[in-house]
Amino acid sequence: MVRGRDQVAAGALARLALDVPGLSLRLVWRADREALPGMREILYASAAAEAVQERAG
Repeated sequence: MVRGRDQVAAGALARLALDVPGLSLRLVWRADREALPGMREILYASAAAEAVQERAG
């Protein structure tokens, strides 16, 4: 079975010149099911720091 880049090379798939947004993750958090208090804040801070780094390039 031919996969990925091989499919493009074989002509089975074609690369499309499209502008696509970066992928992002959105957390939906239920405080009443939080096993480790404070973890939500750590995850949100980490995601925010990564977004700042990406924008700074």
